[in-house]
This record gives sequence, C-alpha cells and structure tokens, in this order.
Amino acid sequence: MLRNRSTWLAALGVSAVALLSAPARAADLDPLTPADAQMVMSFNLRQVVDSPLAKKKGYAQKLKDLVDQNQEAKNVLKAVGLDPFKDIDSITVVMPIPQNPGGKAEKALITVRGNFDQDKIEAALMADKTGKVKSSKEGTRTLFEMKGDGDTVYATFADKKTIVAAPAKEYLLNSLKGGAKPNPALAKSVANASARRACGWA
Repeated sequence: MLRNRSTWLAALGVSAVALLSAPARAADLDPLTPADAQMVMSFNLRQVVDSPLAKKKGYAQKLKDLVDQNQEAKNVLKAVGLDPFKDIDSITVVMPIPQNPGGKAEKALITVRGNFDQDKIEAALMADKTGKVKSSKEGTRTLFEMKGDGDTVYATFADKKTIVAAPAKEYLLNSLKGGAKPNPALAKSVANASARRACGWA
C-alpha cells in the first residue's frame, strides 16, 4: 500500500481541494510535534471525503477507485479491519527543514488519528510472512519496523486512536516521550495561517 505513489498523490490532491472548500477552523500544532519541527502538513480526511466540492467533482470516489484497483492495498486494509475513508480522521506530517533536500529524510514524524482496532492491526502486522515487518517491545509499546522500496519506517500506537511513524527509530521514540516545547516560530505560523483562513484571506 505504501508503495503505490499514485494513490498517495491523489490523496494529496483531494486534500488540497478539501482545504479550499472546507469551513475554516482554528488550527493548533499536534501535541506530538517534535521541538525541532519547522514544517507541517496536515490533512483532515473527514473534511476531504465530506466536502461538497470533492463530492461534486467526484474526487473522493476517484481516490476510492484507486485504492480498489490496488489489490495489495485492499488485502492490507482488510487484514487490519480499516476503512481509510471512514476510520481515518487526520494525517499530519512534521519535520525540520531538510539540510539535504535530495537525501533521505531521517527526521520526520507522521501522526495518523482516527478510529482503529489496535489489537487487530498489531496482530495482522505480527502475522506478516513476507519478512518485511519486524516487531519489538519498547516498554509497554509494540514497535514495528517495516521495509519497502529500500526505505524503512518505524511505527507504533501512541494510544488507541493515534498511530505514529518515522523513518528513524530514535526520532519516533523521542517524539513519544513528549515534554518538549514545539518550535515557537512554527506554532506562530500555524496560528497565523488559521487566523487568515478564519477571516477569509486564504
């Protein structure tokens, strides 16, 4: 599923449409945002699917069709009992500004919030027979190391409604510790952007 770039590009496109058509709401940095984060991208998938413009143009249905055409994605979603168009509320990606834009991003945190069956998802991942998924314990958490296309992603549940992932294990674990204050400049930028949208300026 993660390897189907066309699906994720379509998701980003539909998200952009939803941002233009959805009602403005106050925006705050996600509580899990690392202190070194300087960039943030956040998509409310519920607004994407439910936005009038996305429905009128059929973008939401096109995205669903892309997923349906990917048998691997369908198998994964069925195994973990997840309907992304009903169960995922939001996806947020935060990271520092890359020093080497063309290199591999080691510092990035993906936070997915929604309605998940944690036991079913973890059981499905631990039952993987491809050798692409490894599990380990970090305290009380089950941490998953997932490989594909030469890249590795580490993921775990922050709580029953939150999945977090990162390309580096230590970055993921440090982000989960919390307690660090977010980048003030980033927090101000997000607040200003929210204010502009609320006033109809963006």
